[in-house]
Amino acid sequence: MAERTYREKTGEDAMNESEKMANPDPGPQQELMQFAKRSAMQPGLNPTALSGLSIFRADHPTPRLEVVYNPCLCIITQGKKRAFFAETPITYDPLHYLMVSVQLPLQAEIMEA
Repeated sequence: MAERTYREKTGEDAMNESEKMANPDPGPQQELMQFAKRSAMQPGLNPTALSGLSIFRADHPTPRLEVVYNPCLCIITQGKKRAFFAETPITYDPLHYLMVSVQLPLQAEIMEA
């Protein structure tokens, strides 16, 4: 009879897996945040060495403003931003991104910096 090579999960193992699912590895997100901090030395739009990649830094919440987004992918590393398409709010944060495929007039606010 072949020896079994698996191990039954204990209650502790199941709890550890549950914790991992609820709190995913922050490694890549932390790396992205550190890259953004190194690359955006001042508030506002900061170009990077990568062509077409800019990092916008805000240190404080802002009021709702009229803006025009060009095609872009917006990734938030910390805080929270909300855009309004007509009166429909679109919130994005470290767990949600915003992709704009055409030039688009919006209203936007930084809720948390």
